[in-house]
Amino acid sequence: MPKRRRREGAWQRRNKKTNDHSEGSGGEPGVRGAGYTPIVKENDRFVKYYQGQELIPEQEWDQFMSILRQPLPSTFRITGTRHVATAVRECLQQTFFLELSKALQGAGGQGEELAPPTPLPWYPDQLAWYVPLSKAFIRKSPDVSKFHRFLVDESDQGNISRQEAVSMIPPLVLDVLPHHKVLDMCAAPGSKTAQLIEMIHANDERTPSPLPSGVVVANDADNKRCYMLVHQAKRLKSPCFMVTNHDASVFPVLYHHDEHDVRCPLYYDRVLCDVPCSGDGTLRKNPTIWRSWNPALGAGLHRLQLRILNRGLELLQPGGRLVYSTCSLNPVENEAVLATILQLCRGAVELVDVSDQLPGLRTIPGMTSWKVMKKKMEWVSDTKPSSSTLFPPDPSLLPQLNLHRCVRVLPHHQDTGGFFIAVLCKSDWLPWQRRPRDSEGATATSSSCEETAPRPSVLEGEEGGGRGGEEREKPSVLMDETGGKEGEGCGEENGEPSVLVGNEEEKGGEEEGGEEGGERRRVLTGEKGGDGEKERGEGRPSGLTASEDEKERGEGAGEKAADNDGEGGGTTSRPGTAILGRPGHRHGKKGRVYREDPYVFLTDDSPVLQLIQSYYGLGDAFPSSQLLTRSVAGKKRNVYLTSRLVKELLQRNELHVKFINVGVKVLARCDNRTASCPFRICQEGIESLVPFISANRLSLTLDDLLLVLREPNPLSTGLAPPTQETLSHMGVGPALFEYTPDRSKEDTRTLYDHPIYLSGWVARKSVRLYVDKKYRCHYLAMLGHEPPQTMCLASVSGRRDCDSEEGRGGEGGGGKEEGDVESGVEEKKGEVELEEGGNGGTGEAVAGEELRT
Repeated sequence: MPKRRRREGAWQRRNKKTNDHSEGSGGEPGVRGAGYTPIVKENDRFVKYYQGQELIPEQEWDQFMSILRQPLPSTFRITGTRHVATAVRECLQQTFFLELSKALQGAGGQGEELAPPTPLPWYPDQLAWYVPLSKAFIRKSPDVSKFHRFLVDESDQGNISRQEAVSMIPPLVLDVLPHHKVLDMCAAPGSKTAQLIEMIHANDERTPSPLPSGVVVANDADNKRCYMLVHQAKRLKSPCFMVTNHDASVFPVLYHHDEHDVRCPLYYDRVLCDVPCSGDGTLRKNPTIWRSWNPALGAGLHRLQLRILNRGLELLQPGGRLVYSTCSLNPVENEAVLATILQLCRGAVELVDVSDQLPGLRTIPGMTSWKVMKKKMEWVSDTKPSSSTLFPPDPSLLPQLNLHRCVRVLPHHQDTGGFFIAVLCKSDWLPWQRRPRDSEGATATSSSCEETAPRPSVLEGEEGGGRGGEEREKPSVLMDETGGKEGEGCGEENGEPSVLVGNEEEKGGEEEGGEEGGERRRVLTGEKGGDGEKERGEGRPSGLTASEDEKERGEGAGEKAADNDGEGGGTTSRPGTAILGRPGHRHGKKGRVYREDPYVFLTDDSPVLQLIQSYYGLGDAFPSSQLLTRSVAGKKRNVYLTSRLVKELLQRNELHVKFINVGVKVLARCDNRTASCPFRICQEGIESLVPFISANRLSLTLDDLLLVLREPNPLSTGLAPPTQETLSHMGVGPALFEYTPDRSKEDTRTLYDHPIYLSGWVARKSVRLYVDKKYRCHYLAMLGHEPPQTMCLASVSGRRDCDSEEGRGGEGGGGKEEGDVESGVEEKKGEVELEEGGNGGTGEAVAGEELRT
């Protein structure tokens, strides 16, 4: 049979199978979803496991199971910088929530009470809200249609983020300040990253130096999820942000120059480890977990969680803070990981009590004792196997570990999902890191450090390791009991070593030499080593581990060497490239390599830079050296702005770190034969440019602003006389449109009390905005005006005139003259836009793709 006919036959068979109607399906043939079988929200393994852990008090068990079977209520967070978020909150409270409260009175029927949205009591400044209304009711009820439309518009525009309530907690307890260097190790899909960016810009004011000195480095192991992260974070419009694509457990060292112009590794003030987990705390929004959950899921991720947390602590600056979080209730993924790491760190890291940091949030303390269950649903004997990391620590160590300082959020306490949070503070360098010393021999307080002792084997030699959240690993210990095949045992199979610390089976005890094997045992037991251990790290430049020291001496600068084998972490022995593949590449897909466009910074003698500075009147205070493009030759299509630190990190680490995105787009090319400047301002980066622009600014009155927001190409004669006077002195080309409320005049008609800046174009007889419908609806709502039901942004000639971001996209506009109307049209080729559909920190989000051409 020809190949084409075989394919057609296969399609017909699949189609028939899909349309078949079986008895008891509850649907009709040919109807979408007719064969859908509702998920049975029962799992005997889940019940037996957590009842045996005694995590939930017996009197609360029925309530706990009942709430898990109910859908998760909607929650949203007001995003953006402080002045924007405050304005959106005031608009919600004074307009929509009041109207919604009146509309809900008696709307439930049959005595059912419908409550309006209420602020989460523990979230600061009433910027997070709880909506006790079902999605079906919001969509169907005409009384709340206006509120629903506003939420959709604001969510699309980025001023509101639909985020699970417990997912908002880790960034809050991380306590980020604008000058901090922050690392988000498993960042996608990006809701927590967005919170971190907001905290970096918490003190933003429109002054001559608006860029914070801090930076947010967001990393994810999955290349596709990195682009979802870019889409999520670019709505925050930050030049202090960069996205990397690496395995979090071996995240590479980034280099920079300190205040003495000495090259040194970058250590972070704050690190967020929202590690991959089994996700049983998300049962309310991911009901498919009811079918698949078993105790082996948590054990299978235990080693990966250990390595990610350990790497995060290695990259943390002494005095810094790290937050470890999961959306799992399983102590094997939570307290067991922390107990192991705390023992390895020998007092250099301690847990911080944050139970009172968020008043109004109900939590329970961490567990100090738990059990381990086999895959066959049998409890492991009370006799703990030698040094297994899955089991609780020795009772004599509990006062030193302070595991009760961890916090766990239970779903039935405040109608949320389940979550686990632990905050760790690093008070000193880790035992395998040498204290840096200054020229006088004193211990340095803030610099780099190096490795002096081999890393504990619990985190090394794991050649069967995972990919930083991309896949689940085999269980870390007791493979035959907690999820492996019978007969596998704890030995090596397929090149995967055992991870029983201090066990004779382990690689390193016999194969790597007795001295190093003994050191690994001493790390856990607290024994003191010999004199030979002190000299093991001598002679290395500060900040490098053993493997990185070899690269440093062999390559001089070190960056090129770090790219040779894909190893960028600070471990003595890490999984080889034959197992993990090169960081940033799609593992397991031969020949499929993602390549990024180059990052080219503009120089002072660049004609493009000189033209931009002259046209917009950018003064000496503008950081022109921090502008970059993504092309080496040809026309520069887009121009991006970065902070000083982001530029330095990019230039010094581009050879061995895969950067997906940096900075914020501020300018886009729009060629026009009559315009003086071929670059227009991008709406997403306008806030970064406003303090420096002194030319081609057009001040609008309130009536002018409403006119240009409602109409695509209003004539200049319809504007106020002062505005027309200003236009008479401006030539054809891009401009900055600004509106500043004046309470002494007619602007008291609106409650919005903040300046508005818009990207626009000035023609000979008309003006227009490079702003799409979402932005227009947002500002109309903020000004207290109802957006029109239909908003056609077509030019007078009938040609469509709006890009997908700003007048069809914001990736760049054109400026071709048609009559007296300037149109900005540019094709965007192959843009993939990913929408968040994450599962609360498990590292496995559901992404929807939309291809626009």
